Order: sequence, then structure tokens, then C-alpha cells
Amino acid sequence: MYVNHKDIKCGCIFNETKHCYYFPANKVIGKNGFSFRKNTFIYFSQLKEFSTEKIMQKYIDTQKIEHLA
Repeated sequence: MYVNHKDIKCGCIFNETKHCYYFPANKVIGKNGFSFRKNTFIYFSQLKEFSTEKIMQKYIDTQKIEHLA
């Protein structure tokens, strides 16, 4: 999906085939000043929910995980 970044604002984007949420680069969206370094699109079809325990089992090396919540 092509999106002209100059024409969109932070938030939901809907079109005929894709639905996503747009986070502009360097806009603080979380605790401790968290932001994405690049323009980021998260497609709703790609969202999944996992427990912290399941994530820790999969990624044993917890130094690779940054807990944001």
C-alpha cells in the first residue's frame, strides 16, 4: 500500500485492502519517551497478543527484549 506521508496524520489508515495504524518517526508514544525511529505502519492483520511468559520462553536471552508497558 502506498501512502503519501505528507498527507497523513498519526492514527488509523483505512483503504479497500489494508487497515493499519501509522506512527510517525520520533513521535513519543510510550513511557520514558518511547518512539519509533522510522515511520512505522502496523497492519491490523499482523497483530497478535502474547503473554509475557510466552515471550520469555521464546526469547530466552531477555537482553534482546525491552519491556515497554
